[in-house]
Amino acid sequence: MKNKLLITALALVLVIPLQARKVDRGLGDPKAVYIDKGTLQLGFSGGFKTYGAEGLGETAGTSLYGIVNDLSGQARMWNASASAAWFFANNVAVGARFGYEQSDVDIDSGTILSFVTLQNRHIDGMHYTGDLFCRAYIPLFNSKIFAIYGEGSLGGKRGYSKDYAETERGKLGTYSDDFSLAFKMCSGLSVFVNDFCAISVSLPFLQIGKTWSNQIKEGEPASKRSQIIADYKPDLLGIGIGVSYNF
Repeated sequence: MKNKLLITALALVLVIPLQARKVDRGLGDPKAVYIDKGTLQLGFSGGFKTYGAEGLGETAGTSLYGIVNDLSGQARMWNASASAAWFFANNVAVGARFGYEQSDVDIDSGTILSFVTLQNRHIDGMHYTGDLFCRAYIPLFNSKIFAIYGEGSLGGKRGYSKDYAETERGKLGTYSDDFSLAFKMCSGLSVFVNDFCAISVSLPFLQIGKTWSNQIKEGEPASKRSQIIADYKPDLLGIGIGVSYNF
């Protein structure tokens, strides 16, 4: 037992100085100026998607990955966001971001794994988003064209979602008031395409927060639901692409 303790202590003594040594990987000076102090940055991003599914001839509908069969319906989704940031130091900025999201899904018919049948289902949602963020750039190879960056943000979401069916009595279903609050971190790559305009690609990797909803079913208060989130892993579905202008 004593020998194991001595070996462990010796390993720690050897490893700690190795971790503390300076390493030059040839990526350039991380303190080189990529975006100057005093710069105002305006950013924009957005997207729009539509989906359609219907059968031809005697076919009831299409198949989605073999999970949903006889699918017939339409879906429309779009989002947009705008941000403004000020560089209080070289390569380091603070700012605010606001966004809007909307989705409309109309399912005429569909069968999930041959067990659950969907007919006349409609799912609508609308949410506003907002957050405060701090972003720091590290230029690659002392370049003023390429840089990687890290960003931390604190913000939330507010909106509603509806899941209902059209009946003779009108729309019957569930209405939810949605809320969320979260701290997020992401990393990304920034590339200037001219002296003022840059394109960035970001990948979220940390999220800590909470979401909650107040639900009303068929006009009567029904339930509340909440979720606490703590993720530390790359979120490939959250990859974002945006454009920014620097003045």
